[in-house]
Amino acid sequence: MRQAGSQARLFLHENFKCTKEVGRLDKELKAIIKPYDNWFNDVDEETNLQAKAALVEFYQVLRKRKPDIR
Repeated sequence: MRQAGSQARLFLHENFKCTKEVGRLDKELKAIIKPYDNWFNDVDEETNLQAKAALVEFYQVLRKRKPDIR
């Protein structure tokens, strides 16, 4: 019975750690994209190029992440 409690605590700890990591990644990715979240595309060419670079950076950061294998 004691072992089951330990396993449950370990599961909760790992799950919380994973949730914190996902939250951190979410904030990081949003920070990259947020300045360019204009759906109307009524900006100049320079801003469009910066947005394109931000998308590339977004993809590279996301790609570095490894899938959670449990």
